[in-house]
Amino acid sequence: MRMSSKLFQSKQPGWLKGFLGLTLALVLMVTLSIFINFQPAKTESVSQNSKQTDSWSNLASLTLTPLPRFPDDSVKSPPFPEKLLAQIKEMLPSLFSIAEAAPNAFGMGPDSSPQKAKLGKPFLVYELTSDKAAAAKSDSDLLSALTATGEWYIPIDWGNGPGALICMRYKNGDWNFAGVGGSKTWTALKAALLACNVEIPFDENEGNMANFYFVHAYEKATQLLLISKDSGLVGISLNSLAERGEINPKEASTLVSPALSVVRSVFELP
Repeated sequence: MRMSSKLFQSKQPGWLKGFLGLTLALVLMVTLSIFINFQPAKTESVSQNSKQTDSWSNLASLTLTPLPRFPDDSVKSPPFPEKLLAQIKEMLPSLFSIAEAAPNAFGMGPDSSPQKAKLGKPFLVYELTSDKAAAAKSDSDLLSALTATGEWYIPIDWGNGPGALICMRYKNGDWNFAGVGGSKTWTALKAALLACNVEIPFDENEGNMANFYFVHAYEKATQLLLISKDSGLVGISLNSLAERGEINPKEASTLVSPALSVVRSVFELP
């Protein structure tokens, strides 16, 4: 069973009506969870030489499914609305009560609690294709080759455990709740960011997220992190981190390389 939750539909300031829509959707989720047997089905993300698995769930049906991509040039993504983020924060206790039915799948630890739960700053997801990667000859070429997908990830800290990601999608003027999960992806991303001295802010923590690009290379089922530093654009394959299990920033730092080199390796380019 698969159900789409179109929680936010706004092309003008009247989109605050989405708050009621989200409330009703969450009530529906809880109702459905009574009838649906939760059996996590893993989605696979594969690098060139190894394999990692990660889970995503559409809470409306509690069925773990892959997050589909958007075709090129089909969406344009505006900045993530602060009012929308505030609405999602208000719904954290409800999201917590649903996710705790499968704590491991949602990155919850034994001491997680709705009182401790908080959201990180949303970040946009980009796509890179093999033809654009092959044409890139410089850092600026590579950044110009990235395509915004219209997907935004919002980190969740449950107060204990690795945490997870909420996925929101923007398309044709509408904001939609897409799913929650990606605990392994988030764990690898955190280690990669810390290895590059970048921190995603939670609540009042400002962090330093400038020049940070989360990239999907769908053709290779690989996720990349690109960061602009004084020395130039650097990159790291998140798949190469996720397959290691326990990750620490010092270990991750050994895998950081010039971005063009990382991209050529991922796409098996000369």
